Amino acid sequence: MPDQVSRSKSLDLNFVDSVEVLNEHKIPYWACHGTLLGLVRDQALIPWDTDIDYALWSDCGCKPELMEIMLAKGFVLKSAGEGYDFLSFGREGGMDVDFNFYRVSKDSDTAYSEWFVVRSRFSAWIIALSNAGKYTGNYQNFVRALSPVSWFFKGVSLMLRKLGWLYTSAGYTTPANLLAEFDVLNVQNVLVKIPRKPERVLEFVYGESWKVPKENYNWVEESPSTIVSDSRFNSGDS
Repeated sequence: MPDQVSRSKSLDLNFVDSVEVLNEHKIPYWACHGTLLGLVRDQALIPWDTDIDYALWSDCGCKPELMEIMLAKGFVLKSAGEGYDFLSFGREGGMDVDFNFYRVSKDSDTAYSEWFVVRSRFSAWIIALSNAGKYTGNYQNFVRALSPVSWFFKGVSLMLRKLGWLYTSAGYTTPANLLAEFDVLNVQNVLVKIPRKPERVLEFVYGESWKVPKENYNWVEESPSTIVSDSRFNSGDS
């Protein structure tokens, strides 16, 4: 059960505003991943999470409207998916907001989302050096000192990406029947759409220990539902 400290935490402004605008425009979303986990387990967002996650079906046809209403609300598009099916928005004063577009496998049993993840530490260094002037992570001073030659690493990054050596595909999976029906969860007077059986979804995605908070959770390596693939998942599925 969520404790009183968790219940008393104020919700992120970007979360509150994005939920309200999604509900107002009747966008067919649901809270997913770490956002769903925090809302169900703690009645709050996970304090060390870095973004807010919503899911939609890939065939909903609502991307243009979603772009319009998020930009009108003051959000800035950070990523249009880089060839994958997601959108990421940012706005000062709150967490980033990500929209994950789910597909269903050909056998209709499994729903999945898909993103690109950095393939290796070498790839991560190439990406960091190609954007050296804006880098804010570890070894910031060293990386930024190399910004005059970032043009070289941009070329290397582009070449590695074309060869498929920069990123690989990874994503959560969920039994499609658990995403067939939805309810509304009242979290501190904010009405959020969630799967009707959220505990079963969370157990599938995070394992039997989903109720135990873990700050340094690595979803690629630790989630029992995650698939990592050198090729796109179920290419050609609808």
